[in-house]
Amino acid sequence: MMDSIYSYCMSLVFDRARKPQISLHLADIPWAKYLGRLEKSRRFNVFPSSNGVYQVEMPDSGVKYVVNLVDRLCDCKDFYEHQGPCTHAIAAIRRQGNDPLTLLLNQYTTDYFRRTYSHESHPVVPVSINDLQSDSLVLPPLTRKQAGRPRTKRYRKGQWARKQRQCGNCLDWGHSRRSCRKQPVSSGRKERARDWLAERVGIEVNDEEGSDSDDSTDSDETRDVIVVESGDELSD
Repeated sequence: MMDSIYSYCMSLVFDRARKPQISLHLADIPWAKYLGRLEKSRRFNVFPSSNGVYQVEMPDSGVKYVVNLVDRLCDCKDFYEHQGPCTHAIAAIRRQGNDPLTLLLNQYTTDYFRRTYSHESHPVVPVSINDLQSDSLVLPPLTRKQAGRPRTKRYRKGQWARKQRQCGNCLDWGHSRRSCRKQPVSSGRKERARDWLAERVGIEVNDEEGSDSDDSTDSDETRDVIVVESGDELSD
């Protein structure tokens, strides 16, 4: 298995050194990301302030960003993340009349990509495992089988995001009928206890009265619920 992985990596480095690139300036992946940011920057409004400082406005939301082309800074912080011009910086430098590609690092260029995978500077030497001898001191890591049934499906992005709930009593968002503060209760003590828990904990309160009437509508709400028993009522 290790021999197959090593052979694959060796052929991968050899192929990438000769793979034709779309652009003469940037490698394929940085070039595709740059074109996406360039297309978004065409709809921005740019207002010059001083030498190298611009204010870029997004027409849809009206949010404004300050771009400093001299220090290569932007309020969106993407300039540092991309190690190159963000959408606001691209709009500003095009307003200045310069090429946005000059703000990209040399590591993104096609020439740097060629030299990275060049077999002359960084060759991947073939290795034969026929003459290798096993070492008795090298053992596989100790693993412990986890309890429970193993997962068969992976969690997708945003799967655990909590859904926005609408109250069936007051039709307001952010809570359910169980923790609604506008519904009537049988006694003032329970009302004060419910309000105190809602303000202090900030999660749903499942009291004894609403558990029978709301089982059909809130059967899927099984997380972040505090059950208030009749014997656990809070005192005044």
